[in-house]
Amino acid sequence: MVRPLAGGAATQWNVFGASNDNVYFTANPVAGGSIAYMCSLCSGSSGILVGDQAGDPPTAVDNPGFAEPYVGWSPGGTELVDSLWTQAPGSGVYTAGIWGFSPTAAGAHHLILADPNPPTAQYQPGTFGQTAFAGPNEIVFADRADGNLWEVPANCNACSFPANAHQLTTDGTASAGDGSPVWTGQTIAGLRTPTPVLPPPPVVPPGKPVDEVSALKLASSKVRFGKRLTFEVTLKAPSKITIEILRHVPASGRGKHRKKAHYVVVGTLTFNGKAGLNKLVVSKLRGHKLAVGKYEAQVSAGGAKHVITFTIRR
Repeated sequence: MVRPLAGGAATQWNVFGASNDNVYFTANPVAGGSIAYMCSLCSGSSGILVGDQAGDPPTAVDNPGFAEPYVGWSPGGTELVDSLWTQAPGSGVYTAGIWGFSPTAAGAHHLILADPNPPTAQYQPGTFGQTAFAGPNEIVFADRADGNLWEVPANCNACSFPANAHQLTTDGTASAGDGSPVWTGQTIAGLRTPTPVLPPPPVVPPGKPVDEVSALKLASSKVRFGKRLTFEVTLKAPSKITIEILRHVPASGRGKHRKKAHYVVVGTLTFNGKAGLNKLVVSKLRGHKLAVGKYEAQVSAGGAKHVITFTIRR
């Protein structure tokens, strides 16, 4: 029966043909006076029906046979979705699965998701339970076999389950399943447009640190005794700068006592370097001025040592 919200007498809308023919109404989200329902055994019009609250006879969208009693509307009110279980005897038109329907009389319809285990007897439930649109492009449905909720694109054409579906819940069981899904007009976030996964930063192999030194020179390679020595170190990125200073020792001795020329470490200095040019002044090392002679400086910042030579003269 239908009664206007403003009051008045009730009007008979349809006659249900059996007491066990459960009928549930769903409202058109755009046209609030229009509702849809599935009635398998109605004595008037049967199948998927759409009517208005004015009490006019409902429009028979289609009669696909035995189906889930809940019918889902798309957010724009342009399409219906339902789970069909067994086809009407002798119709040969519908197979078990999730179907989409135009909400008009004898409108277009298409199979969205095929039932992997279709029922073999009339009035026998299939794999899929209640369905609902999640935004205009996704359909949420209950899997009666495993008791969980799944999602499939609305434009799927006879897609396979579970290969072409996405599982939403994991807590359901066959005896205590998740069901009766409802959703807002928004599309399920992240299912069809996942956030891009950025590649991890490059891994520097052990023993091969990144060399941050891009340029190295001295303000002057010959400095008088007691004067300041200035290193100009250019870095690619902030890093600790290490300067190791070695003094040249000339060759000495003769014969088997002869010693080759070599360098000995005088001391090491460290500085906190910034990206770009760093001017590092050295006047003393270990509290002493550098003696007259030839020197080698080994400069590093995270990687290889860069060698530069200088002379302290009188």
